[in-house]
Amino acid sequence: MTESNDIGGNGVFMKKKHFVFLLFLFHSESVAKPKKNSGRLLSGMASVGFNAPLGLSGQVDARIYKYFSLGAGIGYFPSTNIYPAMKYALGYFFPVPSSIGLNSQNPAYTPEASIRSLKYGSLSYELLFNFYPYAGPVYFGFGLGYNETTIEANTNITFTGDTSSFPAEIQSEIAGSKPIPVDIVAKFTRTYLSPHIGIFAPETFGSPFQSLRLGTEIGAMIMWTNSQKITRNSGSAEQEAFLESQGLSNQISSALESKAGVVGNAKVIPYWNVIRVGIELP
Repeated sequence: MTESNDIGGNGVFMKKKHFVFLLFLFHSESVAKPKKNSGRLLSGMASVGFNAPLGLSGQVDARIYKYFSLGAGIGYFPSTNIYPAMKYALGYFFPVPSSIGLNSQNPAYTPEASIRSLKYGSLSYELLFNFYPYAGPVYFGFGLGYNETTIEANTNITFTGDTSSFPAEIQSEIAGSKPIPVDIVAKFTRTYLSPHIGIFAPETFGSPFQSLRLGTEIGAMIMWTNSQKITRNSGSAEQEAFLESQGLSNQISSALESKAGVVGNAKVIPYWNVIRVGIELP
């Protein structure tokens, strides 16, 4: 009987020992591999990047459950002279004009408007809704946005031929082939819907930057409303009156408005958020 009791006691002891060991393993596993987010509210991400054509971009997204997120973003492209880049980049594919031909009311002289610079600027705000299928890194959704785009063309008007019929003050101002500067500013104000699809690579970097993510996104801006305002500015009131009398101001405005309108009045503009660098928020 004594031997039997000893064996029974050892069996109970071994069972308790195994139970404690299993608890230790379970605790160690739970510490080493925390539970994945299975639907916690208001986790999110803040990101910055570059969007063509909206410029520098910033965005904050709040994850509402694991499949959805709400966010807000801003895009800013500071007014920049893009004309040199157009000449060198696009010039390989088709000629980029350096001047605008003008028709003269007087055959004694020939006017020409040379392009000094072409500036582009943009500012946009956007509300975003995204859906994450299977709670993975790929997402798609849409945004509601407001955009202001400014296109400014700076030109110089020069005259060749007989200018003796010009008013005396104009003759003195253009003496020595001095140009008359004319600047045209086209401002487009638009609201739009932006369907898009993107991806954020999970765990892009190792410790201590494991919260950083790299991503990219493509989409399109489908214009909802669009309004435009065109302003023109010449060197002086006398110069403006002279250009008006010669029918040159309207020619310049029409030429530049038609070029700017290709971008400003487009119904659909594709975009590419080339790179986004984000950090996960707790």
